[in-house]
Amino acid sequence: MLLLLVACGASALEKAEEAVGESDYATALTEYSAALDEELSAEDRYRALTGRANVHRQLDDDNAALVDLADALTINDDAGAPIGDRVSVHQQRATIFAEGGDYAAATDELGAAVALNPADMALKLELATMQGNAENWDGVIATLDEVLAAQPANTQALAQRGKAHLELRNFEQAIADLKGSLQGDVDAASADIASRSNLAEAYSDLAAAMRDLGEYEEAATNYTNALEYVTDGEHEASVTAERGFIYSELDQYDDALTDLDRAISLDPTLAVAYAYRSYVYTDQGNTGLAMADAEKAVELGSDLSPGTRSALLHALAYARAEEGDLAGAVVDATASIDEIGADDPDSARTFALRGRIYRNLEQYAESIADLNQAIAIGSGDVAALDGFYYQRSVTYYDMGDYESAISDQMASMQLEEASAGDHEYLGDIYYAAEQYDQAIASYQAAIQIAPDDAWLHNYLGDIYYEIEDYGSAGTEYEAAIRLDAQIALFHENLGYVQRQQEDYAGAVATYDTALSLDPDRPYSYYGRAVAHYWLLDDAAARSDFETALTYDLPQAYIDVIQEFLAELP
Repeated sequence: MLLLLVACGASALEKAEEAVGESDYATALTEYSAALDEELSAEDRYRALTGRANVHRQLDDDNAALVDLADALTINDDAGAPIGDRVSVHQQRATIFAEGGDYAAATDELGAAVALNPADMALKLELATMQGNAENWDGVIATLDEVLAAQPANTQALAQRGKAHLELRNFEQAIADLKGSLQGDVDAASADIASRSNLAEAYSDLAAAMRDLGEYEEAATNYTNALEYVTDGEHEASVTAERGFIYSELDQYDDALTDLDRAISLDPTLAVAYAYRSYVYTDQGNTGLAMADAEKAVELGSDLSPGTRSALLHALAYARAEEGDLAGAVVDATASIDEIGADDPDSARTFALRGRIYRNLEQYAESIADLNQAIAIGSGDVAALDGFYYQRSVTYYDMGDYESAISDQMASMQLEEASAGDHEYLGDIYYAAEQYDQAIASYQAAIQIAPDDAWLHNYLGDIYYEIEDYGSAGTEYEAAIRLDAQIALFHENLGYVQRQQEDYAGAVATYDTALSLDPDRPYSYYGRAVAHYWLLDDAAARSDFETALTYDLPQAYIDVIQEFLAELP
């Protein structure tokens, strides 16, 4: 009888909370509403409003939950001080807005929460994440600047700020932040070297961290250090395989194969070693061996973790693409992505690979979509990020969208020290876009890096020739010839310049040289024939024109040659 009396005497608020404990949300809603119709203390009114808001959430009535939470934020005690945890209430409202896709409103709620507790760095990180969802990248940076001022080594803040800088194409700051975030792994692994008894494991962790930073030389050194402390064959095989992979990234293929062969001899079931060796064989053009190793890796890895299986399928897709089976490579790449999910950062390189394959299939929309995803989820992959932008640039180039191609190639060059080849490719895009001054500047930059590359001078000469600056074109062709006088094309191009400058005798001599190096050059016969024509050497002109016609020339050239021959005696 006493228990019944106690139950009957419970308040509506207590009944509501008991119903919540029993997951009876309909009853809880009724009792909370009854309680709020009563005279309650400020504390109990806060409890009732936040409790009913939770019930509304359970009943999928988010709008009602937002109203109750807003009312809870207005409750003060007799002295005017806020009642309850207002930071938590703002966070709850932010969650509701975010789930509904209203990231701007969610950001405002978290901003209000931060204003109430500005020393809470975790709360600021939450705000920065929401600002990123709202694509308020300047806001992300401002918020994380505050976090990093208090916690300079906060790797999460560095990674998020790096992503924001990347979105704003502030590439120098982006790469500094992203590398800084990875440096935390390096520092942690370095600290463990002195304290961990298993030094092989410690050095391996440090090597992996350096690999993720793109510092391959240091990674190789630390894998070598790890090998000094390994105590069993299986561990030695694993570390040796990882060092072999690093050697392949450094293009030291002989060293890579030595390590990978040894790893496989130590552990013939080590699937990843076959995958790594497949990469080496692919890069060396041994596609048959590459496919055999990649297929062996996938076979051996059928019972391994999804992450490992994904990596093995990536290797198979890479080998199959180089073998020329592009459709099959798409299937393998897709399987690799499916193993770990499209949003997993480890899928970024596979999206980039599949994007390249789609480009080769001339499926440009699919290529751009994949490369967009690679960039979106791969911002932390500092060793590969420049390559993602480069691959998207090439796709845009093939599509004829030269402005986008230029933008992405410039991004790629800002993320990693630009090579002569980078400047050369940028010059090619400018040339295709008929932005000749920029094309010339890009080739000149390439030549500054690689002054002894004869082909760079030749291609720059082509640009000058296109804009009819024959003097500069001739200078570049002559530079190419000085660097490599055995390339017939360089002489042929110089001959064209000499003809344009009406130096017909010089052109004949230059074409003579081209044909002495390569007697099967129809355009040299054509060019020399024209020079002979203007020198009034009709017999020589006719002979060269007729020889040119024995080759498969475009119809436009054939028509011009026929016109010349009609004039000759």
